[in-house]
Parts: sequence; C-alpha cells; structure tokens
Amino acid sequence: MRYLIPILLIVIAGCQTNPPDAYETEFTTVNVFVNSDITGAEIFVDNAPSGKITPDTLALSEGMHKISLYKEGYSVSDTVLNVQGENIITVYLCLRECTESKIVLVSDFANVSCDPCVISNKIIHSLESGAYRNKIVVLKYSTYWPCSTDPFYLAAKQECDSRISFYNVMTAPTIWVDGIKKPVPTDSNKIKEAIDEQLSKTPRFGIRVTKNISGDNLQANVKVTFIDTAGLDFSNLVLHVVVVESEIEFSSPPGSNGETKFYHVVRDMLPAHDGEGLSKAETEYQRGTTCNAVWNKSKINVAAFIQNKATREVYQTGIN
Repeated sequence: MRYLIPILLIVIAGCQTNPPDAYETEFTTVNVFVNSDITGAEIFVDNAPSGKITPDTLALSEGMHKISLYKEGYSVSDTVLNVQGENIITVYLCLRECTESKIVLVSDFANVSCDPCVISNKIIHSLESGAYRNKIVVLKYSTYWPCSTDPFYLAAKQECDSRISFYNVMTAPTIWVDGIKKPVPTDSNKIKEAIDEQLSKTPRFGIRVTKNISGDNLQANVKVTFIDTAGLDFSNLVLHVVVVESEIEFSSPPGSNGETKFYHVVRDMLPAHDGEGLSKAETEYQRGTTCNAVWNKSKINVAAFIQNKATREVYQTGIN
C-alpha cells in the first residue's frame, strides 16, 4: 500500500487568456481559477461542494478558504488559500491515483467461560499471525454469556452490547467476516473461504490509521480515501474507530475454559459505540481518549473500518 503526497502550485496572476480573463467583480469577491492534472474533479469549498468541476472559476469572498478536489480512484487533494485582491488567483492541484489493498475485518464474539471459544480463538490467532498477516484485522467482543462476569465484557459493556445487538449474536463463539459472512467459528476452512472471498474484492475505500500515546492520552488520526463509491448511499455509511489491546495475559484463567491469553480485545470505540457518519466533504478524522489504567499501552492499537449500517457490509479496514 502506498500513499502519494499531492503537489500544490498556487499562482497569483493578472488577466490572462488561460485561465479566462477576469471579469468585473465587487471588491468583496475574488475570482479563483481551479485546475488540476486530472480534468473533471469535483471542487469543494470549505468542505461543501461548489457544483463545479475542474477546470473552472469560482467567485469567493475575501478571506481564508479550503479548496479540495475529489475524483473517484484518486486521493483527495486540498489546500487552504488566503483569498485577497482583485486579480485572478490560480490554484493548481495534482491528484494521485489510489493503490489500495483490501483488508478484511473479522469480528469475533467470545466469552472467557465458553469452551468452543478455545478452538475458534486458536484458529483466528493462527490465521492473523500466519498466512493472513496484514490481510485481516481481528476485533474481539466479549458476550455476557455463559459467564456474565467476563472481565472484557464488563470493561467495555456498551461497546460489546452495541455490536452484539447490531449482528444479532445469539451464541458464543460467533464470527462475522466483513459483516456479511458468518462461517462456522470452529471450522478453519470455512473461515478461510469467507476471508478469501472478501479479499478478492476491489476495495472501495482506503483507510490509513496513525496513533500517538503521550502519557495517558491516546490520539488517533484516520485518513479516508475514496476509490469507488458508485451506488453507495452515504447516509448509510458509518466510520468506526476502535481501541484494541493486541494481547492480554493472565496468571490464572479469568473464566472456566482454561484460557489465559487473549488477543485483539476491544477496549473502546471512538467517538462512541455507534460510530459516526461518513461524508465526501471530510476525509480526515482526529479522535482521542484517555487510556484506562489496566490497559497495557505498549499493546494498544487503533483500528478503523467503514461499514454500511443497512447491509452490514464492511468495505475497508485499517489498523495501527
């Protein structure tokens, strides 16, 4: 996976034949000619669509404005511009083609006193640490049965309840692959078949996650790239940001199934358990929280995924 940095060139120019000659305007507005190396890119001003595509001229009020270009299959390119004066301002932004790999989300529902969960946990850990390393992201949600005092459930009750309800989970273990495939959780072949089918899909989004932990403060940055959103209803799209502890080990089993080591345990969901809406006008999200005292900060990761709340399909996942 690679990310290319957009190139920005801003030229302040007088009347020219290309871009078009300036026309008379009030001093309160300035003509801004927006162009790019890829024609037909949608022009956004201050995170709102202008209704125009490149190349075209905007009449903007004086002051600071954010100008962004959006086109399917390309990284969003933007700049902040101080619009002043009577001359035409030319903004030229370069768009770079997205090259993303599909990352599959495996949502695992288990309990520390669930005997079959021992088998499914071993299968999932073997897959994500072996043949499917860097191809899947695993998120473990604890159920409140058969043991209502599962420590992971009690520590993230709202988050676990939300996902249990969303997927209508009735048994433990239960596995959902990209939100739409439910293989037998104790059958490694069925799980691999489901993962492989999702990996064969062309990703519709790119997700890049970065994080920083300073003291007890966790800051996460999620950057979303739009690759192919044709036919998607954005009102149904949700971005989930999840705090995960990659490995937790107990000196003695916390439940009755004998397990002492657990992987990819969900600790928190930001900004809330139901996620937040996704919009073309916003491509970067900053979220933060305070680390709980029981978390091992050296084992904390942040995952993000885009999901259709109507179909439950997960289109892309990222983790850091």
